[in-house]
Amino acid sequence: MKSTEKIIIDGYNLIHKIPALREYMNGNPELARDQLLLRLSDYRTLRGSKIEFRVFFDGQASGNYRTSQEGILVTFTAPGVQADEAITLLLERENYPRGWLVVSSDDWDIAGVLRQQGVQTIRSEEFANDMEHVLSGAFNRMKKGAEETIITRPPDEAVIHIASSWVTITCLYKFAYLYLKTSGDFTIIKDSWPEGFNLTYNGSSISICQISGELEPHDILFEFTGNLTVQKLELIDHEGRSRPVRLKN
Repeated sequence: MKSTEKIIIDGYNLIHKIPALREYMNGNPELARDQLLLRLSDYRTLRGSKIEFRVFFDGQASGNYRTSQEGILVTFTAPGVQADEAITLLLERENYPRGWLVVSSDDWDIAGVLRQQGVQTIRSEEFANDMEHVLSGAFNRMKKGAEETIITRPPDEAVIHIASSWVTITCLYKFAYLYLKTSGDFTIIKDSWPEGFNLTYNGSSISICQISGELEPHDILFEFTGNLTVQKLELIDHEGRSRPVRLKN
């Protein structure tokens, strides 16, 4: 795939090409969107931070949904407007910029027109495969303790991401204990944490022990309802050492 400064994506179309995200669409499309944006953020770090993503989703966002983050701008289309229509309008306004790459499906009629205008296009399946290959390759290198890696964060740093109704973790080793000092009126959904983990909580703290099991990047630690704010994090490994952990909202 050629490097490009801007990549335009039909969000739901791409989600349906990634099996791990597609399964969320029936019950929790917001989770599917959030997981896609997390993947794009890591992919952007690995491919080069000069990449700018413009992601289009059909319809309006539900709840308090952020529409931008570093290097990624999210657009929800107006009622009755499909994502591919919104993308076409954007490209027409920009006079079909040749430096942009559009991630599209084969059955999108306008894809051929875009190529005739000089706009680069790539099939959603091909882009999804490339992204998953890059992410899994970096993850495997980090797990093996490679001395050199193109991920910018330290390999031993865990990242906790707080979304609107779930908490995910990216951690490349088995930890013994994760402590979250919390505030807000929230309830953790029973048995929403992974198998092999034990979770306890009260009104001001959450404690998670990893007894067994494996984690993949962005695995869900637990789901919740209400308003959850994390004020402090502490992560302990099986040797009793405090390990670096970063909060990402």
